[in-house]
Amino acid sequence: MIIQGATGIVREDMQWFKIKINNVRTRSKDGNGEEVYTSQFIHNHLTYTNLEYRNIADHIVLKPRWVHPKSKTKQQAFSSVVFAVDLEEVHKVFLKHKSLSVFGELVKTCAWSHRGCRLPPDGRKGLLGHSAWIPILPKSTLKHNEPQPRVMAYVQCRPGLKVALRSNIVQDTDIQVLSISYPDKSTTIIVNLYNDKTHNLVDNNCGVKYNIKDMKKEDWVTAFNESLLINYAPILAIMDERADITTDDLKCAATALTTAINQANEKAAKVRKPSPHAKPWWSKELAQTAALICNLQNSQLVYLEEHGF
Repeated sequence: MIIQGATGIVREDMQWFKIKINNVRTRSKDGNGEEVYTSQFIHNHLTYTNLEYRNIADHIVLKPRWVHPKSKTKQQAFSSVVFAVDLEEVHKVFLKHKSLSVFGELVKTCAWSHRGCRLPPDGRKGLLGHSAWIPILPKSTLKHNEPQPRVMAYVQCRPGLKVALRSNIVQDTDIQVLSISYPDKSTTIIVNLYNDKTHNLVDNNCGVKYNIKDMKKEDWVTAFNESLLINYAPILAIMDERADITTDDLKCAATALTTAINQANEKAAKVRKPSPHAKPWWSKELAQTAALICNLQNSQLVYLEEHGF
C-alpha cells in the first residue's frame, strides 16, 4: 500500500505464520482513553505478562495489529489482533497454549485463516477476482498463447490517488511499471519485477477436470478403496472419539482423504479436455478494450502532470 508521507518497510519475500488473539480490550477499562492501544503497547504488554509470548520474541516478524481499521476499532470495546512468526514449528507450538493473559483477562488464540482471492473459472489464465480490489495486468493486451503474467497489482480507489500502468515504458508479463500520482502533483514510479526462474508456470489454476459421466461407478469405488488404504493413517488418528484431536490432525486427515479421491479419479476416470470448438476467454475485442483503457489512463496521467487535479 502506498500512502504519501507514511514510512514503509522492505522485507524478504518469505512466508509468515499468523496467530489471532480474540476479544482483546481496545482501551483502558474505565473507558476514558480516546485512543486504542497501539501495536507496540500490546506487544510490550504481552511480552511482560506471558512467558509463552516472551519465549518466541525472536521469531515475531509482525507485532500485534488490529484486524479492523482504526476508525472501526475505536467504536468497539473489544476486538481481535493478529501477529506473525517466521517459523511454522514455532507457530504450531505456540497455538498449543490456546489462551493468553491480555489486560487482566484470559483470551483465546487461534491460527489466522486468510481468505484468498477467487480463482478464475474454467481454468482460464488471467486475473484473480476480489470484490474490494481492482487488478492491473503488466501488459495492456495479452495474446491467447502467451504465458500467464507472474506480476500484477491490485489497487483500491482512493480520493486524490491515481494509478496508471506505464505500458509506454515496457510491456512484458514479468515486468510491470506503475505510476502513482498524488494531489500535490508528485509522482511515484513502482517497478514490479519477477526474477525467480526456479518456479514453473501454472497453466491451469483450477487443476485437472475428470469426465465423471462416462466413468464406471464400480471402477471408481475399487480405486478409491485401494487409495484409502494407502492414505488411511492420518484418518485413523481422528476416528477415536476419546482422542484429543487438534486442528493439524483434522487438516492431515482432510488432506489424506482428498489425496485418496484424486488418486481414484486418476485411476478410474478420463481427463476432461476443453472442447476444440471453445472460444478463448481473451478475445480480440477484449484486447482492443484493454488497449483503449490503457491509452486513456496514460492520457489522463499526462493531463494531470500538466494541469493538476
